[in-house]
Amino acid sequence: MNKANLKLSNVNIFGNRNLDKIIETNMTNAQVEPIIKKKVSESVESAFEVLRKRIDQFGVTQPNIQMLGNSGRILVELPGAKDVDRVEKLLGSTAQLEFWETYKVDEVVNFLVSANEVLKKTEVKEEAKAETVKDSTKTDLDALLTDKADTTKVQVNPLYDILQINQQPGTSILGYAKIKDTTLIGSYLRRPDVAATLPAEISKVKFVWGKINEKVPDIVELYALKRGRDGKAPISGGVIVDATDTFDQTGKPAVSMQMNGAGSKAWEKLTGQVSQQGNAIAIVLDNIVYSAPGVSSGPIAGGRSEISGSFSLNETKDLANILRAGKLPAKQILYKRSCRTVFR
Repeated sequence: MNKANLKLSNVNIFGNRNLDKIIETNMTNAQVEPIIKKKVSESVESAFEVLRKRIDQFGVTQPNIQMLGNSGRILVELPGAKDVDRVEKLLGSTAQLEFWETYKVDEVVNFLVSANEVLKKTEVKEEAKAETVKDSTKTDLDALLTDKADTTKVQVNPLYDILQINQQPGTSILGYAKIKDTTLIGSYLRRPDVAATLPAEISKVKFVWGKINEKVPDIVELYALKRGRDGKAPISGGVIVDATDTFDQTGKPAVSMQMNGAGSKAWEKLTGQVSQQGNAIAIVLDNIVYSAPGVSSGPIAGGRSEISGSFSLNETKDLANILRAGKLPAKQILYKRSCRTVFR
């Protein structure tokens, strides 16, 4: 094809299934160019969002991440990072976006009770350095957030002392914990003697934590995901064609997403079974739950869905970026001496 006569909307260029209903084959180059520029900008924003979330894992002081103008490049600087190879691997790896069906707290709470009983027998009982009389006017979450005062009370609930179980039946949130306790809780739930108490109907459960809440930054939510026979998620993020922040019919911030043909079929099946069972679908990026919406309208056909809930404008923008980041399409150059990485 002569470059002078190159038509960007051609099915072999941009007028393909990935941009179906966005770019029509009869569009002129002048109509297609701003759409492509917008998609490129969204891809950079999505990669930026994934990188921003990941740098929190390094524990360095004053990390710097910024988009370099309109160049399509992202600069990451991690002063004091010691394990540069780990930095390179983690920042440059594919973003693992997945969709999972969740268990309800009702289905998992008996296991958590059993887990606590097992831990009582094996964990060394220590004097709690901090415990106060619970104020009856406070919620369970308030109690978890409150620092405790000195006492001689002996710890008798190894799991329940650091995991506040959700008391609302029918929800996908199992409980709440301080970020500093999540590693210990995870090790408890993975212990062979604890896992042995899992009922057969939830024996393939996968426990994951939710994202940090800006309003309560010290607390995260615990979720339980349903593993299939192969242990994998029913749907991966590679099926997402587009996602945008929008508003629902009531004017509240929401996110609209579109899947490709294969994703549409899998999505119809997943939303159908989730709607029937009253569970939720967890949107998981790099093993962190970013949202867990329910499905009330039955199977969703066509691959286009709207995710609504108690979102702020910034949260819907972040979620749209996350959904577009099925992969991290960036070439990286790493300057190991200064731990300075540029993604192109």
